[in-house]
Amino acid sequence: MQNAANNFIDILHANTDHFPEATTSDVASIGRKSATFYGNITSVGNPKYTERGFCYSTSQNPTISDTKVVASYSGNTGNYSYTVNNGLTAGTTYYVRAYATGSLGTIYGNQVTFTTVAPIVITFNAQGGSAVASQTVDNEWDTTTQPADPIRNGYTFDGWYQAADYINKWNFSNGVSGSMTLYAKWLVDVTFNSQGGSTIDPQSATADATINQPADPTRAGYSFDGWYTNAACTTAWNFDNDVVANDITLYAKWTSGSSVIQSALVEQFAVYPNPAKETVTIKNASGKTVSIFNTSGSKVFEKEVQSNEEQITVFSWVQGTPDFVIT
Repeated sequence: MQNAANNFIDILHANTDHFPEATTSDVASIGRKSATFYGNITSVGNPKYTERGFCYSTSQNPTISDTKVVASYSGNTGNYSYTVNNGLTAGTTYYVRAYATGSLGTIYGNQVTFTTVAPIVITFNAQGGSAVASQTVDNEWDTTTQPADPIRNGYTFDGWYQAADYINKWNFSNGVSGSMTLYAKWLVDVTFNSQGGSTIDPQSATADATINQPADPTRAGYSFDGWYTNAACTTAWNFDNDVVANDITLYAKWTSGSSVIQSALVEQFAVYPNPAKETVTIKNASGKTVSIFNTSGSKVFEKEVQSNEEQITVFSWVQGTPDFVIT
């Protein structure tokens, strides 16, 4: 008796208009811009459904008025799927529902939620320069675009580096394996004013870092006493600890002392310090005559050298840079 009743209901259902039925399964193969949807038609409806697929959105309970994808049609019950390629946004939560459409309208399956894989983000730390927008990369080992150089007044840009220690300069033709921050390297100009000594080449140095100590300059009649941040030589520069924040000029400090002059026939020598106040040593000039001429050309001193090494006190009345003439 029960079986007869069930058969009657089935026959009645088969001859009565009704919607198809569908369910939504978990989303699989989720990437940054892709995912595969799965659904199941559990009843074809009467009349049969004519289209099946999925609809999805970043808002709940999506409908075919949102984004929809149409799956292949079979007209039967059973599982079906659809893979969305490059149609999604990385790091975004979506809601998806299976649907089936027939002459009676559209029905929807249950809602399933999924989140795409987070994007690969390249962040640019301009280190005090003008801001540089971050970039996103779709896939591992894709390349990123080299941005326009940032600007920082008083500094020279020297490229992007993978770490703030500036060891590995980034090559934009390389692919990226994951999110990372690139750091701008800035250079400043360091000049050396030897204040009468030999010329020292300038340096292009990394900003906010120590600089290389150059070879000591030389100056006849003086001893070099270090580099200073001002011409008066009151603040010494420490090459081990001090860092350069901006373009800078360092000044040589000199300590005056005896000038050792090697003799040559009719050869001129400058007297140091200037103005001359110290002792000058005449060396290897025994039997020769030393004459001192002031800057006006007048002879102010003359003496015959009696030994291979003889000191002459040069008084303050010898101003400027006088000539020593040994004959």
